[in-house]
Amino acid sequence: MADRPHLGSLNLAAQGSHKRVLFVCSGGMLRSATSAHFMAAVGDWNTRNCGTMSSALPPMHANLMEWAEVIYCMESEHAQAVTNQFPWAQAKVKVLNIKDKYFYRDPALINLLHEIFEKEIAEAASHVDP
Repeated sequence: MADRPHLGSLNLAAQGSHKRVLFVCSGGMLRSATSAHFMAAVGDWNTRNCGTMSSALPPMHANLMEWAEVIYCMESEHAQAVTNQFPWAQAKVKVLNIKDKYFYRDPALINLLHEIFEKEIAEAASHVDP
């Protein structure tokens, strides 16, 4: 396994006990942003998003990869980009197989995310105080 770059001190304790999840797509503005906002709301996760393109908002960064407990990539090409640039994060990467055909907050994308993360959403709902 390749050495991790010096990242400085990440204060992960300040992040609380919520699962830290990073969503990755090409531009960081449509699929990954929708996924991050949706799962922060209904999955009760601490989420971030980024993109693999140099013009992504925000772009991939070592601190994001280190911060995340899980890295959900929209497509296998995103997973490849993550593991090429950050080989030490490979064990965290999972591919969702969500094609680049959705707009930000697209209802069809939200329905798909609900299906993919049905178990996690149900678990989060069961922890909500009445």
